[in-house]
Amino acid sequence: VSASPTEDGGYLLNGTKHFCSGAKGSDLLLVFGVIQDDSPQQGAIIAAVIPTSRHGVQVNDDGAAIGMRQTDSGSTDFHSVKVEPDEVLGEPNAFIVAFIQSERGSLFAPIVQLIFANVYLGIAHGALDAAREYTRTQARPWTPAGVQQATEDPYVLRAYGEFTIALQGADAAAREAAHLLQTVWDKGDALTPEDRGELMVKISGVKALATNAALDVNSGIFEVIGARGTHPK
Repeated sequence: VSASPTEDGGYLLNGTKHFCSGAKGSDLLLVFGVIQDDSPQQGAIIAAVIPTSRHGVQVNDDGAAIGMRQTDSGSTDFHSVKVEPDEVLGEPNAFIVAFIQSERGSLFAPIVQLIFANVYLGIAHGALDAAREYTRTQARPWTPAGVQQATEDPYVLRAYGEFTIALQGADAAAREAAHLLQTVWDKGDALTPEDRGELMVKISGVKALATNAALDVNSGIFEVIGARGTHPK
């Protein structure tokens, strides 16, 4: 997104920002723009907070990729969107300088990765809860199993047990990583490269574990709810 300076100290934004998670239902947008002019600030990045309803802002409902359809992560177009001077957050590149100078700024990547890990686990828990309820109330037992209800089928019980164990392990690892993150965060300016490295390795492992557990659960539940479980109703 380009930011063209205006005479009053504001900017005009033009361009498209992809993956604007949460923009569709928001009141305000945090936007970044690259200054486009012939001044020494050419190429610097500005940050601003503007109303989502501002003239020229177009939030698109185009986040239709598989796995992204309910994440509200579509694109947003900016057509000569006015940014008032008091909506600009500091001087150009100010947030980058603050980020670099802060020891805690280097924790941005592990924090984001831990957030993703917990999102994956939340999705898996939701899917497992829905599948469990369906199995209890609507699933039919496989005739050769010789049971009256699907919840009595030993293969179904084993599958749900394995799903639950996988999520329990990933949940425990995520909590342990969160505790380590808090410990590292509390060190403030005393934070060391070794602290960051240990945290990143821990959280990377948690994300991999959460990803595998979520994929196993979200795909495996269809083996226990049956073909009727895929019906939209």
